[in-house]
Amino acid sequence: MRIPLSWLSDYLELSDPVEELAGRLTRAGLEVAAIEEIGADWQGISVGQIVKIEKHPQADRLLVAQVDCGSGQVKLSVTGAPNLKVGQAGQKVAVARPGARLCSGHAEGSPTFTVKPARLRGVASEVVLCSEKELGLSEDHSGILLLDPEAPVGT
Repeated sequence: MRIPLSWLSDYLELSDPVEELAGRLTRAGLEVAAIEEIGADWQGISVGQIVKIEKHPQADRLLVAQVDCGSGQVKLSVTGAPNLKVGQAGQKVAVARPGARLCSGHAEGSPTFTVKPARLRGVASEVVLCSEKELGLSEDHSGILLLDPEAPVGT
């Protein structure tokens, strides 16, 4: 069973390092098989807010999203995510900037790729809107990971 540290902090005072906490739990009879740090290698990934989504001018199944990445930076992302629709705005999403490494959402296993600006069907795509699979959170690549509406943009 996986138990997030945030859940344990609701019940315990967590002033010790995680490794010491794991040792105490094991001595108390609760097996700690592994300690996983989710997002430890998420360099170049932050919270963005969708400003506008339009139909791609040259592709029926693609959309062009304008995304506020924080500090007044609005970037374009070309996406085929089925959970985004033309006219939507305000959703908080995980945004990968150029140089970020993501898991491939379209390949078996967990090969990674480095985000680079690209042109898709003639439209610039400066950032990637991430699915759970691309972030390594799960195998779900059915759409963009939508974040808590209270998540601060740019963090």
